[in-house]
Amino acid sequence: FRPSDLPVGAFLMERRRGVWHLSLWFCWSAACLRAVAGLDIGEEVSSLDILSYSTDSGPVVIPAAGLGTVQKNSSSDVTVLWTDGGKAGVVAGNLVERKACLATCAGLSAFLPAASEALRNGSMMEVDRCMAMQMHYQATACAMASAQERQCPSAFSRMKQYSDVCTDIGVDIASAPGDIALRFQRIFALTPIRYNTSSGSGTVHVAVGSRGRIIRRAASIVVLWDEPAGLVGNVAEAQVDNSTCLESCAGLMDYLLAGVSAAPDTALTQAELCLALQAHANASACGLKEERRAMCPGVWSLLNERAGSCSTIGVDLTKEIPATDYEHVPCTYCSSDLGARDMTGTAFAIFHYIPLNVCEEWCATNSTCGAIDYSMTKSGCRMWSWCPSNVQRGASCFWALYEKPRPTTTALPTINATTTTHARAGVVSVSSAPMRRVPAALTAAAALMVVDMHILLA
Repeated sequence: FRPSDLPVGAFLMERRRGVWHLSLWFCWSAACLRAVAGLDIGEEVSSLDILSYSTDSGPVVIPAAGLGTVQKNSSSDVTVLWTDGGKAGVVAGNLVERKACLATCAGLSAFLPAASEALRNGSMMEVDRCMAMQMHYQATACAMASAQERQCPSAFSRMKQYSDVCTDIGVDIASAPGDIALRFQRIFALTPIRYNTSSGSGTVHVAVGSRGRIIRRAASIVVLWDEPAGLVGNVAEAQVDNSTCLESCAGLMDYLLAGVSAAPDTALTQAELCLALQAHANASACGLKEERRAMCPGVWSLLNERAGSCSTIGVDLTKEIPATDYEHVPCTYCSSDLGARDMTGTAFAIFHYIPLNVCEEWCATNSTCGAIDYSMTKSGCRMWSWCPSNVQRGASCFWALYEKPRPTTTALPTINATTTTHARAGVVSVSSAPMRRVPAALTAAAALMVVDMHILLA
C-alpha cells in the first residue's frame, strides 16, 4: 500500500528491513488530502517511469517524466491524456505525480528517465545502476525531503524505494559521489590476498595489482576479480583502491611488487626492506602527494604507513639515494673501536658539518682518504684513511658509508649506455643509478606486509 491508496485515516501495514509493521496513518495537509481523494480533473501530471499502452494502431510508449492531463480519477488509478502520442490511458496513481512536484526539485525531470534507462539496461550491474542515479543526487535529496512525503507522495515513495535498494549495496544516491563511489568503478589489489575455498579443497591467490570490480558494498566489500576469472570474495577496505590510481603514478606497480617477498620465509631486516622500497622513491613521492589522499586513500595510507616506519631508521622513501661515484654502503659507519683510522692515522675522526657532495670532493682530492661516512642527523661526515669491511659496523640508516673508488692500472672497461663495470671486483651498477653495496637478500622482492586472508568464497 501507499499513502495515495489510503483513506484519510487507516491502519497502514508496511515492510521495513524485512519486518512488517502496523501503524495508524493520518493525512492532514490539503495536498495530501487531495492525493488520497485522487488527482484533480484537468491537473497536469508527469509519469515517474516508462509507460506502455497497447492500442489498435500499435503500442504507445510514454517516457519517464512525460506530461499529461488527468481526465478521470479514483482511489487507486487515474486516466491521463498524454501529450506524447495524444492518447489517453489508465495508470496506477503511484506511477504519476503532479507536474508541480517535478518543478519543485531541480533536475528531477532528468533523473526519472536516467533511472528508468539504467533499470532496464540488462548489461549493467546493480552498483552501476545506483551510481547512474547518484549522478542526480541533488534532485534525489530534494524529492526525499520530509516535506515532500505529503506534498508529493508518489515521487517521495519512488525515490525512497531506489534509495533503500542502493543503500543496501553501499551507494547513497542522495549524496555527492566521492572516493567511495570511485572505488565502485574498478579496483585493484594493494596487497596479496588469499582465499580458502568454501569446499575446503585448497586456496586461491589474488596477486598484487590484480583488478576487479566491487559488486556489493554493505557490511563487507565483495569483489568480482578478473583473475582468477569468476572469483568472488570479500576484501578489507585497506586491501583495494580505485584502479585508476595504479596508473596515476609511474612506477607504482614496481613499488608494490617490491613490497612483496618472492619467498615468504625469507627473513629481511627492516633496513633491507626499506632500502628495497627506496629504489622506487619517485612512485612513493607521487603517491603521497596531499591531493591524492582523497582520490586514492588506500594507496596513500599504505605508502604513508611504510614511509613513516622507514623514517624511524633513517630511510626517506620519497627521496632517491644521492648520485655518487663512491660505493654506497647503507646503514653502516666506520668504527674506531674496531680499528678504523682517520686521515691522520688516529682513531679520533674529525666531524665535518658539510654536505655529502662536498665531503666526496674533499676525499677525492686527498690521496690518503679511502672512505667517508655520513650522518643524516648531523648533516655532516667523517673522513677515513682505513676502513675495510672488518672495521665497519651496522647501524641505523641515518648513517651511510661511501667507499672511494680504487684506481686501476688495467685497461679501461667497456662502457655502454646500460652498465658500467667498476674496478672493484663484483660491482656492476646501472649507469643512471649510484653505486650501492647491499645484502644479496635484496635481490629478491622485499615484503613489508603480506596479507594472509582466510575468507570463504562467496
